[in-house]
Amino acid sequence: MTTPITSGVRDSANVRDLLAPSVAGLGPMFVPARGVFCHRLVETKGGLVPEGLSPRYTMMTLLGLNRYGRSGHRSPFRVRDLTGELMRNINWLEGIGDLGLLLWTCAEITPELLEDCTERTNAAAALECSREAKTGSTMELAWFLTGVAKRVLAEPAQRRHWDGVARACYDLLKRNQGPSGFFGHLATGTGLRGWLRGRIGSFADQVYPIFALVHFAEAFQVEQALVLAEACARAICEVQGSLGQWWWHYNARSGRVVQRYPVYSVHQDGMAPMALLALSRATGHDFREPVVKGLQWIFGHNELRQDMRDLPRSVIWRSIRFSNRSRLVQHELRFWCQSDFDGASSAGLTVLHECRPYHLGWLLYALSPDSDKSA
Repeated sequence: MTTPITSGVRDSANVRDLLAPSVAGLGPMFVPARGVFCHRLVETKGGLVPEGLSPRYTMMTLLGLNRYGRSGHRSPFRVRDLTGELMRNINWLEGIGDLGLLLWTCAEITPELLEDCTERTNAAAALECSREAKTGSTMELAWFLTGVAKRVLAEPAQRRHWDGVARACYDLLKRNQGPSGFFGHLATGTGLRGWLRGRIGSFADQVYPIFALVHFAEAFQVEQALVLAEACARAICEVQGSLGQWWWHYNARSGRVVQRYPVYSVHQDGMAPMALLALSRATGHDFREPVVKGLQWIFGHNELRQDMRDLPRSVIWRSIRFSNRSRLVQHELRFWCQSDFDGASSAGLTVLHECRPYHLGWLLYALSPDSDKSA
């Protein structure tokens, strides 16, 4: 059901202006001979050059294009056919994260392939032998939980079959959430690496769990999951930058930002809106202000006062970052030594001139007008 909270963001002129150029920008990133999108598009002296191939980014991009198409717009890509092609050869799968994304993609685009997908990948047993489950990798657990939830939301009669798997994944994921509401990157009890990365989580380690918990709550009727999702959402909003920046790394125990830069455009216009608007839909709680503030960063209300869009080439540049490591270290020392540091300084910052297809895919997924119906 569409809510005034979420539709109020998506109906704005600025948001509408992002959609069609993002679809156009995906054209040069597509590799027709392989049926997938590239890893990234990089600015060179000879122009924009695609590099690599990414089935993972392709799934994210197809999810966005599907949402865009369902909102009444014409997509230049054969989204259903491309999803089917991904399914024909699944040797590219690299763990439960990719598997979760594949379940999610099939559930939303080609639900008739779900049974075949789950059988060929042995999805119901994947968590038990997963390396990511053993290390408690937050992002991959969140993707898998989302995939299982989407599987059940597409076919509610399957709930009983997937209940045990979903709850086991949920239990692993929630152990990574600290008292601050933030998630660490890994489980803390997995050796020295877990001790270090169990405390520190990236922005991706926050937004993907929020999104996963919302859909787990909906698919399996576990209201406590929404409480955990909202704790994380309020934590990231509490420390959002004065210019709307969604920062890079957080301490799950102390609740502090531990690394601010780079600030990634996909966080501003894709991943944060995707998670926070889904949570708004599920709870009725209003996250419009931080979402809109984050979007304004894209349009030039940022440290460099530069529009991150290159409209003639239909790309959105990847990030604002420090030009070298020493500049980054100086910045972080200033931040830690000055409690009133507001993150608005531009000294040493530069734009990274590349664009990745999943960025434009998540933007379309989060901001297409139809997104509330199954966000």
